[in-house]
Amino acid sequence: MACLETPFPFSGSFGLANNREDCIESAQEVYYRLLPGSSDPQTLQFDVLALLGLHHDGPLDQSKLKDLIHLFRPDRDGNLTMLDFIKSIDQVYKEIRLLRASVSNSS
Repeated sequence: MACLETPFPFSGSFGLANNREDCIESAQEVYYRLLPGSSDPQTLQFDVLALLGLHHDGPLDQSKLKDLIHLFRPDRDGNLTMLDFIKSIDQVYKEIRLLRASVSNSS
């Protein structure tokens, strides 16, 4: 619950997300930081995000990869536009807010 009450629910590296506008701005900054790792300078390649699915010893965790694909929904070519990236982050932010409100109402 402590993670839900902080202005940085995703992480300090992600940035401020204490309201929806800050979350969108932080998501946009993260997208720009990830873009240099992509082969296309205009669109983020999903391969960059797929690196999150690696185990520490090297092999790819298939369940994490499926979760990432389900979350970000890249197109058939593995591209992810900034709008789609931000929409995916925004959806998670809304779920966090809903969980926080549900817990608060139950208390």
